[in-house]
Amino acid sequence: MIYLASPYSSPSDWKMQERFEETREVVVNAFNRGIIYMSPIMYWHEAAQKFDMPTNHIPYLKFNMQLLRACKEIHLLTLDGWKTSEGMKQEFKAAQSIHLPYTYLTPAGQPTLILE
Repeated sequence: MIYLASPYSSPSDWKMQERFEETREVVVNAFNRGIIYMSPIMYWHEAAQKFDMPTNHIPYLKFNMQLLRACKEIHLLTLDGWKTSEGMKQEFKAAQSIHLPYTYLTPAGQPTLILE
């Protein structure tokens, strides 16, 4: 199982919806190739919308960190906003602290090289 980190929070509802849809497409395409992603956005987006829950990363950190610990690696989805996403920064930092291998993915879900 692979943890999929992707940006989500935004002042714009349409941007959060767009990020959810792009993430969902990557998750579904990966599933069809036999890759299982654990994606917090897949858990929380619709619940946040339906039940007026917070859309920032802070309330979900404990849950997300437990998911991350159960995974064998982390993939970072480079959608618009990924470099400034506080949630992704914290997820990546936590993944590094437990020595998980990581891969950057293009918005199409393909591995890519990011020079840090």
